[in-house]
This record gives sequence, structure tokens and C-alpha cells, in this order.
Amino acid sequence: MTPAQLVCRIFPPRGGQGPDVADAATPAELHNGRLLRLEAPFTNLAFNLGNFYALFAIQLGASNAVVGWLTSGPALISLLWVLPCGQIIQRSRVTCTRCSSGRWGIGCS
Repeated sequence: MTPAQLVCRIFPPRGGQGPDVADAATPAELHNGRLLRLEAPFTNLAFNLGNFYALFAIQLGASNAVVGWLTSGPALISLLWVLPCGQIIQRSRVTCTRCSSGRWGIGCS
């Protein structure tokens, strides 16, 4: 799927024509959309509230080392989580035969 097709799938054209039956979302896409809508608020909270832990720790009198660990902790966890996530993706039953970097760096064909 090209990036243009992906954008048209996400944002369908607003014209007089009805929805294309051949371009209907698959059950897997619907399931992924539901999971995304459940996960997005928690991810947003984690990213936005995480910025204030260091300020709160400074207010409580934390040392420089503690403030450093609080600010670098999320990045370290993200780095360490990449390897297990890669293994989970490799074991998944839905795989991409050939991934090409499109205009936005996404897209499988």
C-alpha cells in the first residue's frame, strides 16, 4: 500500500460517491483501531505527566542523581523494551513480505 493509498484509507474523500466496498476495513484493522483508542489516553498521560516528576522531586529536595534517573528513566525503558518488542513482532502471525520506506517511512507492500 502506497502512502497515498494509506492516507485515502484513513481520510476518505468527501464527495458524492459512497464508500468503496473493496476498501472496507478488515476485522484486524478494526481490532487494531479499538486497541489504539484504548491505549492512546494512557500513553498521552504517561508522556505528559512524566515531565513533572523531576520538578516535584526537586521541590521535595531530591539529589541531582535522583532527578537524573527520573528524567532519563522513560528513555532507558524505551531503549530496553525495543528488543522484546522486536521478538514479539517477529513471532506474530501477520508479517510483511517486503517493507519499503515510503514518504513518511511507513508502508508495506
